[in-house]
Amino acid sequence: TALIDDLHRRHGIDRQRVFVTGVSNGGFMAQRMACDRADRVAGVVSVTAQLSVELAANCKPARPVAVALINGADDPLVPYDGGFVTVFGRKRGAILSTDATLAFWRQHNGCEDSAPAVLLPAVKADGTTVFEQRWRCAGAPVALLRIDKGGHAWPGGKQYLPQALVGKASAAVDASAWIWAFFAAVEAR
Repeated sequence: TALIDDLHRRHGIDRQRVFVTGVSNGGFMAQRMACDRADRVAGVVSVTAQLSVELAANCKPARPVAVALINGADDPLVPYDGGFVTVFGRKRGAILSTDATLAFWRQHNGCEDSAPAVLLPAVKADGTTVFEQRWRCAGAPVALLRIDKGGHAWPGGKQYLPQALVGKASAAVDASAWIWAFFAAVEAR
């Protein structure tokens, strides 16, 4: 929040349109901001991350927050179906599944229970496929990009470590462009 205040002071950012995104630990941080500082952020996108079990038990956002997840279904570090974050064989904490995380945010934001999974056209064919879901919500929007055969990587980014360690970095979608469009459509809070 100090960074938000500093950016407002130095650059005059619109405090009603503050968004947070991050990958992996940064994605968990974005979830934390949505839970703890909904009064300061309009939306978050978590890439290769969902709610931790501990955070979910204590998450009481002050208002609806736009939330999207971009998760690889074959992420070897942060399992799509929940369980434990595991890095180099060491368990780093229990997490909810992607579906349970989305269910939490849908309930909080007053969303419908179901949304069709739409296959997105591939930016570049690489063996991964991308499905998008967007729920209708009374509060703020909730969305998912599920990257089938995608791993623990920023979609549209480089394969930063070997696939054997982090899974495949999908080239089928440009996560940066998708996130920008998601945030641009969120109403000021």
